[in-house]
Amino acid sequence: GKQIIGNGTDDIIITGAVCKARLATLVTQILPEEVTSTPVSVWFLEIFSNVYGNICQAFWSRRDLGNHLRRGGLYGGDRKGQEGRKVTADGVKSYVFDPRRNETYSKIAHSYDNEIEKDELVMGINLLRRALLYFHAKGDVLEVGAGTGRNLGYYPGPSTVRKITLTDSSKKMLLRVEDKLSKMSRDERDRYEVSVADASNLHSYPESSFDTVVDTFGLCSFDDPVAVLNELQRVCKADGKILLLEHGRSKTFTGLSSYLDKHAERHAKNWGCVWNRDISHIVASSGLKLEILRNFHFGTTYYIVCRPSK
Repeated sequence: GKQIIGNGTDDIIITGAVCKARLATLVTQILPEEVTSTPVSVWFLEIFSNVYGNICQAFWSRRDLGNHLRRGGLYGGDRKGQEGRKVTADGVKSYVFDPRRNETYSKIAHSYDNEIEKDELVMGINLLRRALLYFHAKGDVLEVGAGTGRNLGYYPGPSTVRKITLTDSSKKMLLRVEDKLSKMSRDERDRYEVSVADASNLHSYPESSFDTVVDTFGLCSFDDPVAVLNELQRVCKADGKILLLEHGRSKTFTGLSSYLDKHAERHAKNWGCVWNRDISHIVASSGLKLEILRNFHFGTTYYIVCRPSK
């Protein structure tokens, strides 16, 4: 069947066996501003309806929170070992301070993609990455905390995004990026630049250097996430955008936040990631001008579009 979303010339037709009213509602919940204002290519929504729609239908038939968690309802779900004592984000932040953090990243760099690939597929994280960059990235782009380059391939073409600078503090992680870039066409590869850099001290880049600044799942791993956001504002043009896709505490499911606290220490040791940080508070403390905030996965995933406060 078909479901039409939108108004006027920007109407969008979603096709596929799982195209039902609930899927249409889900699409508009995820990308309300984008869907009503931007013509979206059919292939994007085909992927959304056929992959994410099936997954969501499976979730809708299982209302128990435990089932959701076991099926990947929590990004970066740590399945190693037993739960421990409840620990606040401040209680485990020492695990993400350098050099301890980079030691962890060096250890997991070779297996990182394989470890989280299934979680990202099941949860539709790749679709959120694609949507965030497809609709909002433009011009000269800086990505901090780029890791192994999991956003590669999701940026718009050269007519929209001219250049993409990928930075991370981990040399081992960036080696994985270089390997992925080597498999691209030369024209596509030439759009990318890779550099080791501390996201809280981007001294190599002058003020207002970039049209778009991106961080995906990085605020959980920085020594001082507010300082990082302030630095991102410095290098972003006044009319530019700062795009964030993060995970942290749930404001709507307190039991889930308790789960994060119980596993926070072990997760930080294994991944160099403080997954129970208060993302809303961090963003508010930086003074960023919030344009879009969407929460997914019981409030633990944050899809954020904002402007620098210049």
